[in-house]
Amino acid sequence: MLKIKKGDKVIVLTGKFKGHIARVIKNTPKLNRCIVKGINILKKYVNSRSTIIKKEFYIHRSNISVIDPKLNVPTKISFGLDKYNKKIRICKKSKINIIN
Repeated sequence: MLKIKKGDKVIVLTGKFKGHIARVIKNTPKLNRCIVKGINILKKYVNSRSTIIKKEFYIHRSNISVIDPKLNVPTKISFGLDKYNKKIRICKKSKINIIN
C-alpha cells in the first residue's frame, strides 16, 4: 500500500519549489515519483502546433511530505486498522485517519 496517494495535500521539502503546498495529481509507484499540481512546471515546445506548453513533470516521492489535516504541518504516515478491520493511513503527529 502506498503512503502518498492521488489527491493528498503535500508540501515540497527540497528544490526550486521548496515550501509550496499543492495536491498530488498522479502517482507512479514503479518510478517512485508523483506529479504535483503547479510544481516542477517545464515548458515544452510542440512543433506541429508551433506553441509552447507548460506542463507539470514528475517529482521524486522523497522530496514531498503529506500535510497533517488537523495540525497543518508535514507529517509521516503509518498504517492501522479501523473498527471494521480495514487498513487505513494514519498521521503520526495527530493520530487521525487521512481521507482524500
